[in-house]
Amino acid sequence: PLSLIQNAIKYKKCNDVEIVFDEKDKNLNFSVVSYGDLISEDEIQLLFNRGYRTSKARKMNVEGTGLGLYAVKVVADVNDFIVNVSSTLVENSPAKIAKNTFTIYIV
Repeated sequence: PLSLIQNAIKYKKCNDVEIVFDEKDKNLNFSVVSYGDLISEDEIQLLFNRGYRTSKARKMNVEGTGLGLYAVKVVADVNDFIVNVSSTLVENSPAKIAKNTFTIYIV
């Protein structure tokens, strides 16, 4: 979870980072929500590859190696957790800001 929180803080462009725990029956969903650049569906498919950074992340003056999300995926896979990412443009946002949500489903 720390990698998701660090990334959200590092790449957010506005608002606070929101951390949500949602317990349903014996399942726990952990989400980190931030507002920044839109992540395309093509890039979402690559986010958890070792060393991958989105094109916009590479252009930013933010250090990164592309290992944080890779580590999240490795830990999730070992524990049979599911990781999901969604990125949607915020309506009427003049700067084309997106709501980016990273969720780990702990079942």
